[in-house]
Amino acid sequence: GAVGSGMRRIEAIAGQAAKVYILYKVKSLRDEVEELIGKYRLLETEKEQLGGKKFSETNIFEIEVTELDSLMKAVDNQEAAKVNKFLDHLIGRVDWLKERIAKSEKEIKNLKLANASQGAAKYIDEIIDLAGKKVLLKEFDNYSMDMLRSISDSVRQKQSSAVVVLASAFPERLIFLITVTDDLIKQGVSAKEIAQTFTGIVGGKGGGKENKAEGGGKDPGKIKEGFEAVKGLLG
Repeated sequence: GAVGSGMRRIEAIAGQAAKVYILYKVKSLRDEVEELIGKYRLLETEKEQLGGKKFSETNIFEIEVTELDSLMKAVDNQEAAKVNKFLDHLIGRVDWLKERIAKSEKEIKNLKLANASQGAAKYIDEIIDLAGKKVLLKEFDNYSMDMLRSISDSVRQKQSSAVVVLASAFPERLIFLITVTDDLIKQGVSAKEIAQTFTGIVGGKGGGKENKAEGGGKDPGKIKEGFEAVKGLLG
């Protein structure tokens, strides 16, 4: 079979150096498989929480100790064909897991988009009143800008007059989207000004017009504080 992942074919097994090389290759592939399984399990759990169907048989990817024993036997007996077959099999497992992960990530993205547009009614309940203005301040985890736009659009379809401030937190950064309806712009509310207030707290930068502003920040831990500053500006 084809050999990828920077592998070189084992033509002959001779001496300790070859054995060490094979063990090193197997260990690095095994580590990669375990890391990918961990990532895949987390994604499948997230998918299930979003209402998707979980594929639970991740243990079928794990490398059994018996497999490693038979590999070592093949190395000791200098059976190059068997060793190559096992390495190919490991590489195949890595590739297959990468495909499953990509598929899961796509499914999660689609589920989030679907949930975002369906969830407008839920978010309407979270709208607060600030000095007569309807305001939604909402934080999400790992939501893309497309998802924030989808939520903002669906909220504004149900709420004709509103300031919508949405932020999405990632491990070391955040993104945000701010929209203001025309009637509130006439009252002097500006998405651009709200963005300046918000980024003043979370770090980073944003830009846009009176009706819409978006950008990014450096400190996701300060999103709530940023929302409080926005409340101060609007109240």
